[in-house]
Amino acid sequence: MSKKFLSCLLACSLVFSAFGMTAWADAETETEASTEAAADGELSDDLYSFQVKLDGELYQFPMSYADFVAKDWTCVDDDTTEMAPNNYSSFRFTKGNLEAYVDIINVGINTVAVSECMVGGISIDSFQFEDAPDTTIEL
Repeated sequence: MSKKFLSCLLACSLVFSAFGMTAWADAETETEASTEAAADGELSDDLYSFQVKLDGELYQFPMSYADFVAKDWTCVDDDTTEMAPNNYSSFRFTKGNLEAYVDIINVGINTVAVSECMVGGISIDSFQFEDAPDTTIEL
């Protein structure tokens, strides 16, 4: 598949995960197959596990902001910005030469800094691959 098709598919599937394809209560409860696959670092066969492998690293959405930046992502925008409860916003992140738009979601009941929120999805457009041509994505 072409990178352009994969980036569109990645953006669509992962953004849907953040905006209601599953309830947040359900997001806390993974299927057994998904949990076993994540523990092995392998992609689950379950479409609704909302997993992606980016350059060989497994991402399971939603995930904590801390877990996301632990994978060497750097927020380009101000991650000290406060976000009200039950809100979301996209922020730019970079990892090496790759840039992505990351959906940050506050699922809590208090206003908190972006760095204390959840990562609900990631979007990588075809033009963002130009500076990172060796990037691989597996769905």
